[in-house]
Amino acid sequence: MPNKVSMMKSKTPEKIDSEVKVILDTNILMVPEQFNVDVFSEIDRIMDSEYSILIPDSIINELKELSRSARGKDKRAAKIGLMMADDHKTAETESVGDDAVIELALSIENTVVATNDKELKEKLREKGIPLIYLRQGSHLIKEF
Repeated sequence: MPNKVSMMKSKTPEKIDSEVKVILDTNILMVPEQFNVDVFSEIDRIMDSEYSILIPDSIINELKELSRSARGKDKRAAKIGLMMADDHKTAETESVGDDAVIELALSIENTVVATNDKELKEKLREKGIPLIYLRQGSHLIKEF
């Protein structure tokens, strides 16, 4: 049985199917507060094709929980991540956390995952899924 993945709200017009879908993980949305790196400008800089941002709904839920329960800089980072995520399309997944990111990446053609989670990066590499991640705490790089 195929995984259920459905698109939810979109504040930007639908693009053609051939564009790259950049799937964001929780920790990449927290990078701006934690490392003072503008992830969206960095994604613009490194992507050499049309793309759109896609965020699993469980990542939004994780950020909401962190914005309530975390303390200090992590709490602020989660709140900022939520504000940034609000401008982008979300996708409903059956899984949560890392599994939701993997599920979504495997269910949609032409994807790349932006994450800074070491374990998730390894799982994605094993599955041959392209990555974008933070390098030296100062910029994003792509690994295709």
